[in-house]
Amino acid sequence: MHEQIFISGVWWSGAYYLADIASVNGYDLGRRLNSRNDNVFAWKTGPFYSMDGNYSPGSLQDILETKWPFDEVVQEDSGSFRDRIVQSRSPHSPEHNCCKLSTFCMMTPLINSAFPDSPIINVIRNPIDISIYESDNYFLRLLMQDRAKRKAHAGDIDFVQAMGYLFDSIGDLRWKVNPTSETGWHIETRTKPVLWNLLYTLRWVLIQNRLKVDISNHKIKNVNTIRFEKIVTQDKEELELLQDILQIPGKLKLPKPPEQEVFKYKTALLPALNDSNLANGAENILKVVYQMCKPYLEEYEYTEIIEIFEELRIAK
Repeated sequence: MHEQIFISGVWWSGAYYLADIASVNGYDLGRRLNSRNDNVFAWKTGPFYSMDGNYSPGSLQDILETKWPFDEVVQEDSGSFRDRIVQSRSPHSPEHNCCKLSTFCMMTPLINSAFPDSPIINVIRNPIDISIYESDNYFLRLLMQDRAKRKAHAGDIDFVQAMGYLFDSIGDLRWKVNPTSETGWHIETRTKPVLWNLLYTLRWVLIQNRLKVDISNHKIKNVNTIRFEKIVTQDKEELELLQDILQIPGKLKLPKPPEQEVFKYKTALLPALNDSNLANGAENILKVVYQMCKPYLEEYEYTEIIEIFEELRIAK
């Protein structure tokens, strides 16, 4: 087993369940966690005390928000990252450690520099499901700025197209800007119930684009993609891959899977198309969400989802 592993995945990717699996198989998750297994100590706590009670200078949140994107990894930042991770481990100094944060998918070059021998598990969940969950749009502004500035990479979303998706959403969404934060764009819906959100999907796509750029530019070899749905449904090959990554001897232990979380769009999205009060808006938004997600649905072999949506007239 490894001394240190990292688990990442865009918000609502199901990465918490992978952390649960790591935990029951002997990996310690750290000293202070939230309900989704995020290491809050590493994220919020730095070497210096925060006077405003938000987060400390030198915390991982501070490093991400002030130093991203990591096109070049500075040794000082790499050292600070390593210090934060080591200090966020449980006080009893476990031999095998796992740190899970959703934001690690934007810090891959830093992880690779600070822990070159540690595997990074990037959890992929179908983005149609992710679009359902209520969230804010943390980092969307910076992701859009990044896409505008850098050259297109293979598989990148076209910037003009991304702006089109952004404007498509304005009619249904109200923007609230926190002027004190570079990342403080929060979005609320004008209409309820909220079934999905174009902007959550756009953020997911932009993060996947940027992750591919980082892996390519830094020649990172230790990122491992794991499909959430395959783990929950106990796909034999995916479980064997996960066990190999974690280097678990013997039989891989599995906590109770969150089966209700798999392919949630079937119960949370599709019925809206039969609701006369929602059908028009639902149809338009779902069409754009599908268009954004389709390349990734194909890449990660979400064949059933593609077949269902291609049969619907909204996918044409």
